[in-house]
Amino acid sequence: MDLKKSLKQEKKVFSVKTCLRASSLKQGSFFLFWLFVILISCFLFARVSYAQAEWDISTKPLARLGMGSVNDIKFSPDGRYLAVGGSIGIWLYDATVLPPKPITLLEGHTKGVTSISFSPDGSLLASGSDDNTIRLWNVESRESIATLEGHTDDVNSVSFSPDGSLLASGSNDGTIKLWDVENRECIATFEEYAYSLTFSPDGRLLASGSFETIKIWDVESKECIVTLEEPREEVFSITFSPDGKLLASECYKTIKLWSSMRYIAVWLLRRVVLPAGSQ
Repeated sequence: MDLKKSLKQEKKVFSVKTCLRASSLKQGSFFLFWLFVILISCFLFARVSYAQAEWDISTKPLARLGMGSVNDIKFSPDGRYLAVGGSIGIWLYDATVLPPKPITLLEGHTKGVTSISFSPDGSLLASGSDDNTIRLWNVESRESIATLEGHTDDVNSVSFSPDGSLLASGSNDGTIKLWDVENRECIATFEEYAYSLTFSPDGRLLASGSFETIKIWDVESKECIVTLEEPREEVFSITFSPDGKLLASECYKTIKLWSSMRYIAVWLLRRVVLPAGSQ
């Protein structure tokens, strides 16, 4: 009997120890789980705080301009106005004060404004739109004074000539048009798709950027005189230097400078990356 009683007591002791061990393991696992959660939370908080500190410059702008999406912005030649073209029209701002003061919203296009350009004397503002039209605006009266029609698809780019007598427009319909600003008439059509357009400083040449090519057009003869290849690239922006000796083009990942004397690439920049810690 004593032997049986002893065995029963040993079984009870063993059961209690086993339960205690299981309980300890369960508590330990629970503790490790919450410790892991706390550590992960601290790590993520530190990453977010670091990112905010790194990009603090972008969280403190001088001003926030426009409503709706923005597609193009231009200062007037005298610096008095800032025009912001976007999905709901063109916001015109007084740029002589900071932050710029909104003056008015120029409305008239039935779809978003994709491109804007001030005339050299600043009296006119041209706008191209997804409604296939170009509008001319009187800057002082803030009124639309003409609608130029002829494109059959979205207008991607508009640009005044240096003397203000011509306006170039490029469209998704595969054409570039030259307009006589005074008579509001199309005087030439080039068969070429264009994302971007710019006149040379002397007004003799027009450069157009499209998919895989940059073309240089003689404004007087209305002929393409040079074609520059950009394999597998879309040329979104293009501009001449003030002296006309260089042409800069911007694609998705590259910026190129071309000599306008020989039309060869003289400089290439891939992926503009700011150095760490720069502001």
